[in-house]
Amino acid sequence: MIRVAVPVLVEKKISFKVAQDDFVLELLNEGEFGATQVGKFITIYPESGECAREVAERLISVTDGFAGPEIVTDQHLGSIVYARYGGFNPRFRRDRLGNPIAMIEAADGSAIADRYAVPFAPPAGVANPFSNLNCEIAEASANGAAESSRKLVGPGYLIVEAIKPRPYGGTFLAIDLRAQETVALKILKHGRHHCMSDVEGREIRDRLRRQGVLHRQLSPRVAVPSADEYFEVDGHGYLPIEHLEGSNFEDFVNVRVAQRKWNQLGAVVQQELMGCLARIVEAVGQFHAAGYIHRDLSPGNILIGSDGRVHLLDLELAHRIGDTAPAYGLGTAGFMSRQQAARKSPAVADDVFALGCLMTFVLTGLDPRRTVFSSDRYRRRRLARLARGAPHRLIDLIAACLANDPKRRPDLAAVKEIVARYESPASGEPATEQTVAPPFSIGRREKSRAMDQVLKNGQAGLLKEFDERPGGLWLSARSPGESGRAAGIYQVECYANRGVAGIVYLLARLARCGHEQSPIRDCVQRSVAWLLNSEPDSEDRLPGLHFGEAGVAVAIAEAAAAGYVAMRRGHWGVRSNG
Repeated sequence: MIRVAVPVLVEKKISFKVAQDDFVLELLNEGEFGATQVGKFITIYPESGECAREVAERLISVTDGFAGPEIVTDQHLGSIVYARYGGFNPRFRRDRLGNPIAMIEAADGSAIADRYAVPFAPPAGVANPFSNLNCEIAEASANGAAESSRKLVGPGYLIVEAIKPRPYGGTFLAIDLRAQETVALKILKHGRHHCMSDVEGREIRDRLRRQGVLHRQLSPRVAVPSADEYFEVDGHGYLPIEHLEGSNFEDFVNVRVAQRKWNQLGAVVQQELMGCLARIVEAVGQFHAAGYIHRDLSPGNILIGSDGRVHLLDLELAHRIGDTAPAYGLGTAGFMSRQQAARKSPAVADDVFALGCLMTFVLTGLDPRRTVFSSDRYRRRRLARLARGAPHRLIDLIAACLANDPKRRPDLAAVKEIVARYESPASGEPATEQTVAPPFSIGRREKSRAMDQVLKNGQAGLLKEFDERPGGLWLSARSPGESGRAAGIYQVECYANRGVAGIVYLLARLARCGHEQSPIRDCVQRSVAWLLNSEPDSEDRLPGLHFGEAGVAVAIAEAAAAGYVAMRRGHWGVRSNG
């Protein structure tokens, strides 16, 4: 694409940008940067409508034969070329909740929202240079379904509810109406053509097609739901999967744990959770015995049926043991081993690591997706603290499953043997050991010292993130409305909810309570000076505490009360160190 398209743009001296590398392109086509960015590999910025028309015709010609995802918010011009009317460098205005809204100039000079509509429609009063280019308008619905939910899809499926819409497709609840005697609910997985493309030339439809084969092959002997035949409509892929009553493992655990510690759950709940874990290990063992590694064992991909049976879901990433072909994608963050995240060859040890994460979730109530665990050296000790009251052998097992070195992880038989010891009272070993650690209790003095250390560590972390360049301040990641989920894009924001004022308020409150470190003073003073001298645009000025000027005022007042700034008649003054 670069070889055929870029020479046209260089010849016309037109500004453009290109996705940085293969990895960024994969993220774009998976919707990780937002639904509006899917398919946008090269973005071009012509200086006029006439120039846009001319370069579009050239690009349609040179890209004939290429394939790519549909850009549902844009006007389809031909081949894989799309266009939309929007701001090259839009200004942002915030709504009453502080959410940024991109603004562009309307034909009459007023500011209007730069919205991504489906189907595409240019703003009123704007001339469309492509109006007679024999173009098409993308007609895909907002949730990505190829047809209206009121019509039968494919051989006879009626979509009744969107369960999980995704930029690349989604999951729907549907009724199988192909035959009167077999009417049933189905889970209909949908994939938009060419989305989630990888360097091997495979995309979402290849995944769904292969997943259907695996379901039909494995369901008679492995704990996975059955599936109907894969089909396509207007180039979009669909896979109907058996609908099973029950809840996913995440909901199953959360309802029973309810943010309590392991030794607070009671024997009945503990036995129920351990029995469920034992059945999950059994199901994974069946999967391995059938010759496959699952590679995406997360709480959302395990269904606990209303009858208590365990079913493994989402086989898109499953890989045949010993197969040297490149694996499909990555798993769920927080449940992937280091080797899987680094795209190493799939191994059974990857599933063992994921089982360790699942057991961590059950025994501690902490979601591994939001928890950073320590190195091998300290992991066992900290797990014992978090899973207070859990048996020694279970803690040892989890720590071994989470080992960084896959050779140190136990095999599945060892995991099964240890978990089985605690799945029922008849096993002879209780699921709680009161001797592991007594209820957490420390004296007032020790508690005060611990709190002091926590506060010092927090302040040190804020100091570390302070931008020491001239005029530098604490940076905030741009909000989704401005940059999708793009990593590494930061800016200085003032409001308390996500900006400098919030940190100033926190540090000033700590100082008033007697927790102050000398390096903090300079950071706060510089920040207050910036807040005092920064005038937000009139359209970006809000009144509130979280998203607005009131919160900035409160932060400055706290800094004054803490002695960081001096209050004088008519103005504020920033005190120097000492």
